[in-house]
Amino acid sequence: MYKVIGSKRYNTETAKLLAVHSSNYPRSDFHYYEESLYVKTSGEYFLHGEGNGLSPYAKKYSDGMGPGEKIIPFSLKRAKEWAEAHLDGEKYDEIFGGVEESSEESGQRVNLILPSGILNALKERKERSGITISAQIIKALRDAGYGKDE
Repeated sequence: MYKVIGSKRYNTETAKLLAVHSSNYPRSDFHYYEESLYVKTSGEYFLHGEGNGLSPYAKKYSDGMGPGEKIIPFSLKRAKEWAEAHLDGEKYDEIFGGVEESSEESGQRVNLILPSGILNALKERKERSGITISAQIIKALRDAGYGKDE
């Protein structure tokens, strides 16, 4: 589906599919729907939902309700909330990175877009060593002379 919302383009054909969630109804049920979380190359998130005539995505026709679909732009916060509600922890971590339980350092969350080659290398190292992506980036910055070791 391709849609322009707020002068921004949203296209399920060109965005990266991150996760899919289906309702607990069978496909043949009028309440059935499916939601797919996407991220654009710009880092913006959106949800594509489609469903049958009594789903949240139903479309009104002259003779009643029928199947429909919709694109909903999401902030990072809303994408994470959707993922927390519909995905298991492993899939959440795969999409957004591990959740830090606690830290001896106080800090602020920063969102950044990394080239896919760097991100893939960080993910591979995390798989091999168990060191989170955040910890790898912090170490690289400290090694480059930023911040202080306490």
